[in-house]
Amino acid sequence: MRVLSINCFVNMLSVVSVRLLARQMRFREIQVINIAGYLLGYVAVGIPMAYLQFGAWALVAAWFVQTAVTLVASYALIRHNVVPYLSVKHAVAQFGFGVQTFFSGILTWAVISADRIVVARFNTPANVGLYTNGYNLASAPIWQIVSSLQPVLFSNASKDQSDMQRLQNSFRRSLIVV
Repeated sequence: MRVLSINCFVNMLSVVSVRLLARQMRFREIQVINIAGYLLGYVAVGIPMAYLQFGAWALVAAWFVQTAVTLVASYALIRHNVVPYLSVKHAVAQFGFGVQTFFSGILTWAVISADRIVVARFNTPANVGLYTNGYNLASAPIWQIVSSLQPVLFSNASKDQSDMQRLQNSFRRSLIVV
C-alpha cells in the first residue's frame, strides 16, 4: 500500500492532460490511452509477473505501468505548461468552485440516501437488503447513462462557459436527455 501511494502522485500528474483532452472533446483518444494502458499494464506486465510468482507485486507493477502510459500518452497528445500558474484571483475562484462542488456532492448523497436511511431505521436487515437490491436494480440504468454523459456534458459546459445563452441552452437540453 505504501508503494501504491506513490502512484497517486503519478496519476495526479496526468490529470491536467486528460482533462484538457476532454475539454477538447477528444474522448476517443482518452479511451485509446485507457485501453492501451490497461493492456500494457495488466496483460503485458501483470499477467507475466503473476505467472512468474511475483504475487501482489504483479498488480503493483501493472498499475504503475498503466498510470505511466496514461501520463506519457496524454502529455504527448496535448502538451501544456508543467509549471504551476499561481494566481490569487484564480485560486479564490477555484476554491469557490471546489466548495460548491463539495457541498453539491454532499447534498446529492443525502438526497440519494435518505430513503435507505428511513428504510433501515424501520425494517429488519433482511428487508433493508431486499430494498437495496431493488433500488440498485432500478437505478443502475440511469446511473450508467448519467456517468457516461457527465464527462461530455461537463467538458461542453467548460468550453461554453463564456457564452451564457449557449450554456443555458446546453443545460436545458442535457436535462431533457437525462
